[in-house]
Amino acid sequence: MAQTKIYRRTIPVFVVSFFMAITLADYFQPKMPIISPLTTTFLAWASMIALLQLAFGYATLVRLHGTRLAGMGATGWTRPIFKSIVVLATFVIFLIIGAMDPRTSNSATFVFWYSNLVSMAGVGATLEWISHYSSPARMFKITSLESATMFVTWLLCCLREMPSVVVYVSQFEQIGDWIMKVPYMASNRGVMIAAGVGIVILSVRALIGQEPGLIEMEVTQ
Repeated sequence: MAQTKIYRRTIPVFVVSFFMAITLADYFQPKMPIISPLTTTFLAWASMIALLQLAFGYATLVRLHGTRLAGMGATGWTRPIFKSIVVLATFVIFLIIGAMDPRTSNSATFVFWYSNLVSMAGVGATLEWISHYSSPARMFKITSLESATMFVTWLLCCLREMPSVVVYVSQFEQIGDWIMKVPYMASNRGVMIAAGVGIVILSVRALIGQEPGLIEMEVTQ
């Protein structure tokens, strides 16, 4: 149990804390002789790890939909089968388009098809905003001053995003901009500061063994 705790909790926490300390030191004191090159190397490693995670995600996606298509004989033609065909066909087509040009994703053909398909998907996302407006309005209940303030703020921000309303009543855009730039930014920064302080406190407690958390629960199971 002690060795399991070291391998699964102590070493990962120490490694993450070391990388975080180096990155924070470079952030507060940039261009240091030793810290800056280390930070550049760590960020390059992070990019490679993220690329491997992306490749793993693609492989998992292909495996999932490929397995579903392999069982098509037993299930027949269903909506999930159709979705899997669309996903795999799109994946293969864009893979071929990217491989046909040395510029890969920067080629004119790839950019053309990608931009058009994203635009077509954006039409569906735009239509989905109708439910984004109507559903909260129907479900929301005003029971206090706080809930009334939140509802009015939400309504003003929604009106700010409606061109058909802003064209005739331009004040809604100004009010919405003020809400996003002043109250929203202030609350957002407060949340980020609280989250940052909380992360530091939890990290210190984890290093000294006073914050078991999910990792400790996993080790003890």
